[in-house]
Amino acid sequence: MEFTGERFVPGVTGPIASEHQHRYAFASQFVAGLDVLDVSCGEGYGSAFLARSARSVVGVDIDPEAVAHAEARYGGPAGPRFQFADIGDLPFPDASFDVVVSFETIEHVRDPAHALGELRRVLKPDGVMIISTPDRDVFTDRIGNRNPFHLAEMSADEFAALLAPIFPAVRLYGQRTTFASFLSPIDMQAAALSGPDALWWLDPNGLTRSPAPAGEPVYLVAVCSRSPRPIEARSVLVDAASGDANPIETLQSWANGAVERADRCVEEHERARDEERRIHDEQAATIARQAAELAQLGSELAAAQERLTERDSRIDHEAALVAAREELARELLGKLRNTHARLAAADGQAEHHAGDADTADAPAQDPVTELMAELAGLNALAGSLAARSPSGLVTRLLNAFGPARTMPSTPAAEPAMAEASPSPAAISLEAAPATEAPAKGTAEPLHIPGINLVRRSGVFDVEWYARAYGVEPDKAIEHYLTIGHAIGCNPSANFDGRAYLDANPDVRAANINPLLHYLVYGVHEGRSFFNPPRPAQPARRDAGPRGEVMAISIGEFRPRNAASA
Repeated sequence: MEFTGERFVPGVTGPIASEHQHRYAFASQFVAGLDVLDVSCGEGYGSAFLARSARSVVGVDIDPEAVAHAEARYGGPAGPRFQFADIGDLPFPDASFDVVVSFETIEHVRDPAHALGELRRVLKPDGVMIISTPDRDVFTDRIGNRNPFHLAEMSADEFAALLAPIFPAVRLYGQRTTFASFLSPIDMQAAALSGPDALWWLDPNGLTRSPAPAGEPVYLVAVCSRSPRPIEARSVLVDAASGDANPIETLQSWANGAVERADRCVEEHERARDEERRIHDEQAATIARQAAELAQLGSELAAAQERLTERDSRIDHEAALVAAREELARELLGKLRNTHARLAAADGQAEHHAGDADTADAPAQDPVTELMAELAGLNALAGSLAARSPSGLVTRLLNAFGPARTMPSTPAAEPAMAEASPSPAAISLEAAPATEAPAKGTAEPLHIPGINLVRRSGVFDVEWYARAYGVEPDKAIEHYLTIGHAIGCNPSANFDGRAYLDANPDVRAANINPLLHYLVYGVHEGRSFFNPPRPAQPARRDAGPRGEVMAISIGEFRPRNAASA
């Protein structure tokens, strides 16, 4: 019979010989002493092999030429019987056979389920069916085989799902061919339940049995029955008929190839491991570097947070300072309003008694003068506060009541000082106005009452004051008029403010700057300022975060009263 490539014919060598004949060798474990049906028997070689141990074998095929060839070659009283039949319409009564085999047939029919139903019909209830088909996932999709005669190829899952409704017990095997044909269970749990391994040798003397190895199957072989049967765990067929090599040499050649492949796998694995180690080392170095950078950033962040904390502390301190100054401004504003009201009332009384001769002979105790002196002191405090806290509330202190009033004149006294001091009628405790407007965006010049008078008097010793109280020389007069006189600073080594107040209780009671009182009134009234000087006592200063003088309460700004002298 001629070999066409679709149906195996004995004498053809290569994988196709091992694949086809191995399936019959595998099925032979179920047929001893039983009646067997071989569906799609082809050339008949498989039916003849099963007939060695079976009680009877019937081979059927849809090709009349194949049936005639098989009957002529293998038929006879002691051999198998062959006849024409279609798998979809088998000409046998129900339950006629103990074993049914059908290899590489089901993929050629349009209705595989109907064909399986026919195979099950002619099989006895406790019989066994061994059936095979290509695994579409490997045979077609992976290897790339395209067989135009295949009408219903299936994957392993689809094949098992097709068999399950018909046979309660299905054991699925995979078949592949390398140096030999291997049949092993696809389900390894099923392999554990199976019997011993089997290794079949194909040589010029025929098939002989021995023990086996396994890989990715190309064909699927199913053993189907009503209940599980003992089956060989793995089955191997070695084709020793091709070439001059005997089975041992064939196995040795395959083993050598397997060793070489294993060595290549080991080398590739070692290269991959070395590459992974290199990548790991690089990643570890990167992580270490990033950890160091994070630590540095953490230190910098901590330092920045510390600076922010210090800044917030300064801001809180300055906010408290501003709040204290504004509170002082509100208090000064109230005092200014009160003093102006009293001054207005005193002016009215002075005008009412202007022509009273008795009043003219009375001792000089002018309430207007006292109020003017008090107002001068308040204006000086307001100017100092405005210089340090130019907020809207504080600025109102300087603008709330208009320019300061001029103090009234009194009789002249001390000639030397009188010549150096201007007439009281010409003296104003306001600072001289600026001759030019300040540039846009710059602070306006500070107006401090009495500053020009003190500067012209010659009584204030700028260099001595700067050394004694630790201030800048160009800020000495400003410091004295705004803060220094209130905390006991003397304008010079020869002028003792406290001694002047002790000698003039009326000035202390009026709460007036002693130097301003002397220049405006004392020098014309004959009062003396020269006393043995006391050692300079540096002013008590509450330093803020940048060394600036902090706000001092109203009580601290007042000179000591007569009671505390």
